[in-house]
Amino acid sequence: MGARLMSARGGPLVEVGVAEWGLEHESGDAFAVEGFADGVLLAVVDGIGHGPEAAAAAAAALQVLVALPSAHPTELFTGCHEALKETRGAVMSLASIKQGTMIWAGVGNVGGVLLTSQRGSSARVLASRGGVLGQLLPRLYTTEVSVGAGDTLVLATDGVAHQSLQLLNHLAPQANADRILATGRKGNDDALVLVARFRGAAG
Repeated sequence: MGARLMSARGGPLVEVGVAEWGLEHESGDAFAVEGFADGVLLAVVDGIGHGPEAAAAAAAALQVLVALPSAHPTELFTGCHEALKETRGAVMSLASIKQGTMIWAGVGNVGGVLLTSQRGSSARVLASRGGVLGQLLPRLYTTEVSVGAGDTLVLATDGVAHQSLQLLNHLAPQANADRILATGRKGNDDALVLVARFRGAAG
């Protein structure tokens, strides 16, 4: 997909790039970028396995996220868990950005890294909990961090080697997503990379 620059009725302005590759015709990896009144929800979902059944599990999770983008991440994980009980399940990481604060969480092995624009600062890695939505919902753990203009979030499924989740600051989010997928794709599973650069408040 091409890069998108979006805001949500006065909420944060976020530039997003997504790169993806499917092992089969239907990919079990999917993403959501959903604005709400004063924020934006970013998520990457990986249906267990690959092919149509994995794609169906990811689609069921996306339906919950699109319907309730402003909900707290713990509510979204609980809702997805219930919605996926008749599927093979999925893992997911997401971030809800609102008024300069990002709440993020993960269940399973969708990797997440936050890189701030402050010189000398180190990357923050998403603390994800083991489990599978629709099968085993762990005790949820969320992390709340401040974000500012120029900070960048990377989310990637396990079809991408997570040590490759590194950014080149001079590149736009789409170019970084393309580069990460090209250098980190394992080739034996669906793969998806989402890169989101926070641009500050809209308007």
